[in-house]
Amino acid sequence: MAISFDLFGTLVSVRRETAPAAAIRRYFLDAGVAVPERFEQEYYEPQVECPPDRSLSTTEHVRAAVAACDVAVSTALCRRAVQDTFTAEPTVLQETTTALQLAADRGPVGLCSNCSVAGLVEEILSEAQLAAAFDAIVTSVGCGWRKPAPEIFETMAARLGVDPASITHVGDNPATDGGIETVGGTFLNCQEQSLLAFTREDR
Repeated sequence: MAISFDLFGTLVSVRRETAPAAAIRRYFLDAGVAVPERFEQEYYEPQVECPPDRSLSTTEHVRAAVAACDVAVSTALCRRAVQDTFTAEPTVLQETTTALQLAADRGPVGLCSNCSVAGLVEEILSEAQLAAAFDAIVTSVGCGWRKPAPEIFETMAARLGVDPASITHVGDNPATDGGIETVGGTFLNCQEQSLLAFTREDR
């Protein structure tokens, strides 16, 4: 048996930037790049065609939005602007530490997160001192698939070295985390029951 967890809203909470387009534009302006106000409108429009079950990095989206404003910005600067905007101090939620300890006693432990900002999940886990708890960390931006796509859960299973059907996935969103059921696994909704509910399962 393997246990996997969603990150945001399940193990940690973070204070999200409420106006990311404005924050990213300020970063560019501070870096000496004259990005017009129109960027903020372009940011909230689709810029790169991407199927709903695939993952597009925020860096790629921002670079396309800037290009739509006829401004050239390097990928490296776009990446730094995105990281600066979305990096936030995490709050470890109640039962998280206990849940991870108990999960490790039952088998391999994975983390499966929809996150389009490269490196953000790893940074959050490091800041929260949780990174060592996981045998595999899979993000949508890293593997190219978003939950509930079966491929992201299959990727996690492969990295854990288990059959996907042996995974109990704990998360807070049935629409995304519930995708584990399409590969035969079990979904536990931590909004409806304790984060430790997997310990009551006899599998």
